[in-house]
Amino acid sequence: MYETSPVQADNMMGGMVVELHQCPACGESASRPEVTASNRNPPQAHMMSNNKRSVEEVERPEMDDTYAINVAKSEYREGFTTCDVDRILRVFADEFTDMSDSRPSRYAADAPAKLTAYLEELFHSYQARLNVIVIRIVLLGDAAYDYGWHELTLTPKSGGEPVFRRTRYLEFWRKDSAGAWRITTFMDNPDLPDTV
Repeated sequence: MYETSPVQADNMMGGMVVELHQCPACGESASRPEVTASNRNPPQAHMMSNNKRSVEEVERPEMDDTYAINVAKSEYREGFTTCDVDRILRVFADEFTDMSDSRPSRYAADAPAKLTAYLEELFHSYQARLNVIVIRIVLLGDAAYDYGWHELTLTPKSGGEPVFRRTRYLEFWRKDSAGAWRITTFMDNPDLPDTV
């Protein structure tokens, strides 16, 4: 385990500042390894005989929740890539608020029905590819929000030039009774170039 020392870095991982910790015995520095699908529960890199809690122990719940939201965002992205409406909707709560650009706002039970109809029509005409750029995930207990950009490329199935849309988004999340993170509110609008 590493004890806290003056060695720190503003290493942003999923919107979280991760401190570097230094082993007093050997001077080696380490931070929590990046969490990926292949190293979900990474082993500790170094052990020391002290009773101080490691960065892994301190940040585990937040990192697990950040990881879970990132996995849900990946599912959302893959739903577009595979044109799978159900896969996209599984990321949302059973009832949610949809304030998507260029469509009427939808609330509660109406939102999933309208989003389903919109996506079915979209995927009937286009092959989609979505690039998700998460700027930050902010955890607030069993609630969270994230924001960033969605870059959607729509290639007409009937032929023609692809359509590219870049939007900025804001999502509110809630952890359900099973511990899964679900989107409760979705908002987006076009990302406009800076004119100043």
